[in-house]
Amino acid sequence: MVTLIDTSLWIDFTRTRSPRELKQLIAPYILHPEAHLAEPVTFEVLRHATPEENRQLTQHFQTFPLLETPTDLWPKAACLGQACRKQGISTGSLDLLIASVALHYIKPRWLRLTTISSESRTLPIFGSNSCSVH
Repeated sequence: MVTLIDTSLWIDFTRTRSPRELKQLIAPYILHPEAHLAEPVTFEVLRHATPEENRQLTQHFQTFPLLETPTDLWPKAACLGQACRKQGISTGSLDLLIASVALHYIKPRWLRLTTISSESRTLPIFGSNSCSVH
């Protein structure tokens, strides 16, 4: 099963000030053979990296399979954002892009969204290639 490692895990795993216990908790996910990257995640992680961090992270990221950006990413992300809005959920644009990549490749039955306020909701997904959330 494909596992998409999101930005927050990468940041906590690579940040020097992250507690060792947190890194140990994250490590099995990042080291798992089914761990994958998506282009929006690499963008989010690398955009604030120093030149040395960028070099190291890019080298490390090259060892992971990449979930390439689907050609219909933008309209699917917009549709997902509209569906979330209908449910009263406001989420960031990059999070919608990452979720759309995940939906394209992983095709879950449920999508768990956690907002900045840490409010979390689980929404059913209908249709194998659809972004409609009810």
